[in-house]
Amino acid sequence: MKKLLSILMVFFSSGLCAAPSSSSSEYKEAYTCATESFESDYGGGPAAFCIGNSRDPSKIEERAYKDAKRDFLSKKNSTTSSGSCTFKYAIWVGNGSRADGFEEGTVKEVSLRKIAQLLPSRENRITFFDLHGQVISGELASKLFFVTKKDQYGMHEYKLSDFAKKNCTKKQIG
Repeated sequence: MKKLLSILMVFFSSGLCAAPSSSSSEYKEAYTCATESFESDYGGGPAAFCIGNSRDPSKIEERAYKDAKRDFLSKKNSTTSSGSCTFKYAIWVGNGSRADGFEEGTVKEVSLRKIAQLLPSRENRITFFDLHGQVISGELASKLFFVTKKDQYGMHEYKLSDFAKKNCTKKQIG
């Protein structure tokens, strides 16, 4: 019995059964690669995306894949939630013309009201970002505004939607 206990002690103390470390480079690389596979919507899964058929994934890689999937799905669910406003800011590139208010270069705007004023003639040049710094889909961004009418020059006028008024904070609305 003592011999069995001493063998078990050596086994446990040697680290042979230690849990995989999330700070190891193997874990970090596998996690990053798995996240890329989910973001690119690769159907074969992270193991096929990252290592292919060359070998089976290690325990550390399997854990990283599982953690990356959990984190990706939770982030995806939080940014596509229909009951909350995930908007944080929008950027666009000004060309220095009168139409751009003589703004040049990348311009960041955090107020939805201001963005509604900027949208005419810039619909395709403004990119919206969420609370995590991820790009908001066009579908979700379109929920924030609605077109009221065309002005005298044929440009659309934008107003905040009821969705934005109900779900966004006063700070987001501006």
